[in-house]
Parts: sequence; structure tokens; C-alpha cells
Amino acid sequence: MKSVRLKINSGLIINLMFLLSFLIYIKKIPIETETQPIFIFIISIVYIFTFRLRTTSKDFLIILQMLLLTTYFVIQYLVFQTGILEYITFLIGPLVYLVFLNRVHTISVLLIKWIIIVFLFLTIIILFRIPGFYDILNWLTQVFISRSQEHTSSSIRGVSLLTPEPSYFAFPLILLLSIIDLKLEEENIKSLKKYRLVLFFIALVTKSALVFFYLIFYLLGKYLSRYSLNLFKIKFSTKNIVIGISLIVILLMPFLFLRNSRPVQVAENVYKSVSKGDMFGLLFRESSGSTRFIINTLGVISIQKEPFGWGIGEFKYNFFKAGNTKFKEVIKKHEVLRAFYYNDNPVKTQTYLTNLTGDIGIFSLPLFLFIIISIYKAKGETRGGIKWVIPLMLIIVQGQMSNPAIWIILAILNSNKFDTTTDTITPTKNHIQ
Repeated sequence: MKSVRLKINSGLIINLMFLLSFLIYIKKIPIETETQPIFIFIISIVYIFTFRLRTTSKDFLIILQMLLLTTYFVIQYLVFQTGILEYITFLIGPLVYLVFLNRVHTISVLLIKWIIIVFLFLTIIILFRIPGFYDILNWLTQVFISRSQEHTSSSIRGVSLLTPEPSYFAFPLILLLSIIDLKLEEENIKSLKKYRLVLFFIALVTKSALVFFYLIFYLLGKYLSRYSLNLFKIKFSTKNIVIGISLIVILLMPFLFLRNSRPVQVAENVYKSVSKGDMFGLLFRESSGSTRFIINTLGVISIQKEPFGWGIGEFKYNFFKAGNTKFKEVIKKHEVLRAFYYNDNPVKTQTYLTNLTGDIGIFSLPLFLFIIISIYKAKGETRGGIKWVIPLMLIIVQGQMSNPAIWIILAILNSNKFDTTTDTITPTKNHIQ
């Protein structure tokens, strides 16, 4: 008999999960679900039962939220035998958060660089329609990615990079920028600076309003976090002037070079509504963006009619009941939502917290408090940018329920500085020689 000891390093698992978070739109099983983080979910469960969690006092709220959700699901399933898929979907994000919390510093710089290089390579293939590669990429995405259309850089929406549509690149973009800025701020890995420029270029060619919107908010939050609430104390140093000019240039890029793009289209629709004093009309002019606003709002205000929620996975079937008569009139006339209303089709809200609130009502309060406390307590320039985008992704604008990237970003926000230690387990296996 001989004893064999195998060391399993937590850092390796963290890096594997980080890589898989960029592949969630690739189908693993034949169902019509856009995000399929199946392997991430399984690894997260194994990880949590294998390695020690590095939580703080405020993380009790996220654990409490999971316990309330589980209790709610058990009761619902015993009575109605429904909600199991949605319950698992709700669990993915918090599990990923607990895995990455205080371990984000173990993410490999080399892995970060290679992910960005691959995204750049895919962008070049689509932009220049490189023969052979372009055809293979189109075939692969149409087979393995839901709602995928032929890759093109000439349409108003730009390129899609391993996602159903260009706007979904907003989440990989902010995740990569956050981890790069963390490495620069706390480990001073200067070789990553040029990779930020690559990400800015890729963001531009997606021609997506959501990508551009999140990028601007992230950069503004990061820049303004350097100063106190008294903005008059800003010092006009050379560095600050360069940063300010850079922000203005990024803001003007679509208007200078991409007139046929979603950021410009959205800006024009907003300008028309403001100039006419008809902000209500913006709900119909900008149907894509207003869909998020209307559905997310309904998810929150539904708590008035159903304070304990409609049931896990049930709000999407009752969204039109949540609002008052005014909301129903808007939905009936809305370019996108009227089809769902008249055909009695389900509609999910666009963010995690609004979905959770619609489904379980007041029992979603711990997560809301957790997000607020996380934003309030976070310090530092890098975390300043994240503080501005996390509410947009989890509450206000858009962020798929099962998208692990959002929760890794949240883990970056709440992680302690420069903790690069890893855990190992050494299971023993006996075998006959």
C-alpha cells in the first residue's frame, strides 16, 4: 500500500472560474437560456464545502439572503412543485461572490492578458472579415450561442464577442478593467496599462450604448473617487488635466467616428425628448432602454401588491399586474412590451435585485442592504469606479441574473487589500502498487 498526496490549490480553481465567466453564453446543454454558467455553479458548491471562506461581518447579509431564499423555495416547492430552475439561478451569483471574496488577487496576470488578446483577435476577425476565420467564427457562434446573428461591424450595433448581442460585452469589459486597475493599484503591474487601451478600442467597436454607458460611469466614478465630496478642492495638476481630457475624448468618440451607432442614437433620442419637453415620450422613442426601466420599476413596485412576492420564478408571468392603470397603458403602446402583454408571454426584469424583489418581495431586503453597505464602506480609486456601476448592474439598468462577472466585480469591491495567499487541500488516496 502506498499513500499518494495531491495538492489542490485554491488559486488554480479561482483562475479556472474566472476564465469560465467569459464563456457563460456558450451552450453546454440544449436549452434556450442565454447564460449557462453550469460548470461555475458546480465548482462553486464544491469549493465552498472544501475551502475556508474569508468573509467579514457584512457578508452575513448575503448568507442570510441565501438562507431566506432557500427557505422560501422549500415551502414553495412543497406546495406547488415549482421554482427549482429559478432558485438555482438566484444562487449562482452569491456563491460566486463568496468564492472570490478576498481571493481576487490570486487571479493570474497572464490569464488576464490572454483573455484580452483573444477578444482583440476576435474583434479583428470581425472588423476585417478575415477569410476562413470569419466563416468559422460565424458558424460556431450561430451553433453555440443563443440569439446569435451573423457577425458584422457595419450595423448600428457593432460586433458581438462570444455574446448574443454587443451590449453583453459591458460585463466582461468592466470585470477586466476592475481587475486590471486592482493589479495596478495594489501590485503595480505596469505592463497591464496598454491592455486597458485595447479594452477601450474593443468597447468602441461594439457600438453599444450599454457598453459605452457602463464604461463612462466606471471611469467617472474612478476619477471622482480621488476627491472628497467637496469637488471644489480638485487640484488642476497635469495628471488630472490629462485624465479629464481623456474622459472627454472617450465621451466624444462615438459622435466623431461612429455616427451610426447605438450611443449616438440614444443621445439623439434623449436630446429630442428634452428639447420638446416630452420626457414621457422617451419611453416610446427609446424602446430598448425604456424596456429595462419599465420592467425593473415594475419589479420593485410589485411589492405594494404582493409584499411577500409572486413566488420564485413567478413575477415574469404577472408583470402586467404589478403596475397601476398608467403603467398598463404604457405597456400596451410600447413597441417591445406590447407583444408580451397581448400574447401573455413572460417577461423577466433586467437586474438581479428587481427579479428577486418581484419573486420574494420583502425577503429580498438583506441583499439591498448588503449592496448599500458595500458601496458605502468601499474605499480607494479602483473601487470608486465599481461603486458607480454595481448599482446599475444589480438594481437599476441591466445585468443577467446568472452572470457571474457582476458578482466577481462585487467581490473585488469588498475584498481586502493585497491578500494573495492561497489555500490548499491535500486529500490522501491509497492504492495498491
